[in-house]
Amino acid sequence: MDLTSWLQVVLVCTLGAVSPGPSFFVVISNAKLGGYYKGISTSVGHGLGIAVYALFSVYGLTFLFLIIPDGYRIINWFGAIFLVFFGIKLWSSSFKSSKERIGLGSHEVFSGFWGGALIALLNPKVAIFFLAIFSQFVDQETRSEVRLTLVATATLIDMAWYILVSTIFSWKRMISLMIRYSNIFDRVVGTFFILFSARVIFY
Repeated sequence: MDLTSWLQVVLVCTLGAVSPGPSFFVVISNAKLGGYYKGISTSVGHGLGIAVYALFSVYGLTFLFLIIPDGYRIINWFGAIFLVFFGIKLWSSSFKSSKERIGLGSHEVFSGFWGGALIALLNPKVAIFFLAIFSQFVDQETRSEVRLTLVATATLIDMAWYILVSTIFSWKRMISLMIRYSNIFDRVVGTFFILFSARVIFY
């Protein structure tokens, strides 16, 4: 994998991680109620939950390609379609209230390290997201070190983001601004995902 491709992975994974969702509020809630270190443990647990799906994606793709010779092309196009759908959904949801879009609610069950892992593992959209992204960079010839680099990149970005969230959660103005303007953020991210899907069509 060349530097340009890796930077594309970094950008997409970063945008996926920072997009406000249930995990974001679980981390903030744990950090607020249990303190900084509980927020950190939740972040680490969430990152490892993400790693499970990332591993499944990069190695499951190879298994699929062995069974279905045209699997690479099929998954590639499926990934592009999903990204377009996801981008449109983000745009659509951006017109709803923050509470409706983000799904605020009670997350007492998602507490600490295991809570962070659980909130990630119970979100099958994560698997679909990684299948969509990694299918653009993984084929039967992809070396193990490249696959592990993809997994490590996604995992570390996720952990780093939520550790940062845990650190600044006490800055109430910062959090409220992110929630208030998350509709604009969703539109920007949605547009990027739609444009990124064009990579399959033109390359």
